[in-house]
Amino acid sequence: MIIALNDEKWSLFKTFFPIQKRGRPRLWDDRHILEAIFYILRNGCTWDGLPSNFPPKSTVYDRFRKWCEQGIFEQMRKTIFEVLIENGMSTNIAYIDATFVRGCLGGDKIGVTKWGKGSKIMAIVNEDSKPLAAIVASASPHELKLLEQTLGDLPCIKNPEILVGDRAYDSDYHDVILQKQNINLVAPHRKNRRRKETQNQKEIDEHYRERWRVERFFAWIKSARRLLVRFEKRSFVFQSFLDLYATLVIVKDIL
Repeated sequence: MIIALNDEKWSLFKTFFPIQKRGRPRLWDDRHILEAIFYILRNGCTWDGLPSNFPPKSTVYDRFRKWCEQGIFEQMRKTIFEVLIENGMSTNIAYIDATFVRGCLGGDKIGVTKWGKGSKIMAIVNEDSKPLAAIVASASPHELKLLEQTLGDLPCIKNPEILVGDRAYDSDYHDVILQKQNINLVAPHRKNRRRKETQNQKEIDEHYRERWRVERFFAWIKSARRLLVRFEKRSFVFQSFLDLYATLVIVKDIL
């Protein structure tokens, strides 16, 4: 994962940060602040744990919090992905799944499950495991109830033609809803299903075995230790860490 930013890498990110027009020059520029945030994201340490060669923790946290409130990291993730799509990256087939993140300090979007209190990371990825959508939600609702919210996080692109999920996404209602958006939902039938089967078994056999592509994205997340446990009470701060990590996964094709 990136920590130090050379000129080429910084040129990709700097356009998303607001230009300081007034006031005295800052002692620490945005480039150094972003490098410190990368360190926090990768190592999962507290703000107090920043090494002395980085800017002061209060400076890093205050600017990071301001950027979170401005939605800069979400904009960064979606804009860079749109550029890749314009350059030919395919999004015709996508894969959806969720992973549980334990919440230590409470806060919004924290729910109770059999694994304890925490949040869910819902993600939709393309065939290269690049995240088209990534959201933080309460862990309590079933994944299927978060499907439309996750689709709403897609950047300004054409919807995937095929969306592949596990048995949790076997739903006649959502089949119809997604078909209206020209999305074919492919998911194996649940074993306790009572209604007539609606899924095409040939499509399931063809696409479901490729669902490891979304599992690969969740495996990559383990390299970002700040995302393994949620310490932020404010969900939009944890969401910003997720957006930033998703951006780093996306830009590997550029850098």
